[in-house]
Amino acid sequence: MRVYLVFVISLFLTAYSVQAITINEFMPDPDDNCRDCSEWIEITSYVNLSLENITVDTGENPITLNGSIGKDEFIIITKNSSAFAEIWDSEVRVFENNRMSLRNSGDNISLYNGSSLLQKIVYNSSETNRSYGLCNSTFILQNISTPGLPNTCLPKDTNETNETNQTNVTNGTCDLSLSIASDLIFNSGERQNYHLSVEDRECDQEVKEVSIEYWIEDLFGRMVRSNYTTTQNMTCNKNISRQWTPKEIGGSEAYYIVAEIREFPCNDSDHSNDLAEKLIVVKGGETDPEQCPPCENGETTCSCAPCPKCTSEDEEEEFEIIYFPYEISKDEEIEIYVRMSNILDYQRDYTLYSYIYEGKKPLSLGFDGSEWLNTWDANRRNASIPGNSSALVTLSNRIAEDTEPGEYKLRVRIWCENKKHDITREIFIKESLEPENQTMENETSDVSEPENETAGMVTTGRIISKRDENWFSAFIENVMNFFKNLFNL
Repeated sequence: MRVYLVFVISLFLTAYSVQAITINEFMPDPDDNCRDCSEWIEITSYVNLSLENITVDTGENPITLNGSIGKDEFIIITKNSSAFAEIWDSEVRVFENNRMSLRNSGDNISLYNGSSLLQKIVYNSSETNRSYGLCNSTFILQNISTPGLPNTCLPKDTNETNETNQTNVTNGTCDLSLSIASDLIFNSGERQNYHLSVEDRECDQEVKEVSIEYWIEDLFGRMVRSNYTTTQNMTCNKNISRQWTPKEIGGSEAYYIVAEIREFPCNDSDHSNDLAEKLIVVKGGETDPEQCPPCENGETTCSCAPCPKCTSEDEEEEFEIIYFPYEISKDEEIEIYVRMSNILDYQRDYTLYSYIYEGKKPLSLGFDGSEWLNTWDANRRNASIPGNSSALVTLSNRIAEDTEPGEYKLRVRIWCENKKHDITREIFIKESLEPENQTMENETSDVSEPENETAGMVTTGRIISKRDENWFSAFIENVMNFFKNLFNL
């Protein structure tokens, strides 16, 4: 058994507001593709509390927080919020700071209120993709990391045992049953909790690893929250807490929370209960008629963000990829053109980037303006768009040389007001072809006199010359220039 030493020094002052905030969980060595850029520290509070003067020190420059934290709320500090979001399905509030850094071989983390030390954590080692969580005033290595949620706090000896000993895949019989619990009414714009519960009705007391995919869809089967897969250890039953923040709407809308068991650790005797659905109703907020003008003629639908804005039926989507090459070579640089429309009346700030991927692995490099990097958001761009305006943004990618030919996914991810919008397309990667050496030989041909029956013919109509081989590239370039001029870029 490995021994992990974590020392916690808590120096709480007499003020109750100071005692209420604490570091609750942290991960020094995440399994990412950006050199631990998604490592994180989780902080929680037991009362509503201002974060002014609260700092976190990891041995580098102290990280100063701002704003406030609610009662029982969790916040995350990480170096790269986009990389964190790619790994963790959590709607927790994230503070991004490029000074965030934790050593894998041992480090210390200190929490301050001004110059007063509130808490100090010292750890001597770490394991990849496993976090330390606060359980009964002691930090122990977690089998299940829960950023943005309460710690699992399994028994100490269970948590400190090597993770490979925790999963016993058996060929025995089981009866896995899945259910979903939540409130019937969700308030739009507010974070809500729901719970996935899986039970083995023929429990043999063995630890099993089960994978569950879950998502949220409307009554027409269209996803409103992307599908995610979580893998959990369980014996007889397991409860999994998740969160969702419905968009702000006017009126009420109905949705389904859907979950399905995808990977089975045993021979499931009854597959009829492997899929669960829960009907919920999202209730929109009340609007002030004096602040929200009514729809005008020709405008029929409204989107509430936060006050209803009427849009015509033929109004275009807010984000759209207007051009990308469907087929590319491995060493080819490509450009993706994204049209972004701010349909609201005030200026909004956007962050967007693109990548080509397979599963959880990025296959493309992004150009950040100075160099090519193999990270999810290497070509990140920021854009501020005035109200009722549009902009055309260009993103550059290049395929990694070791990528196998085949069909993959291209994704453009756009963040606006702490909400992400994904546009995903299919893209085909082919082998790089060496140009063939072609030689032109002078040829001579005899031109014979026309036969009598054609000698007097007159050619009519327009003669179209053969286009140059690069005509399509020139055509696309002209189209792009047109859009750039249209959007004044």
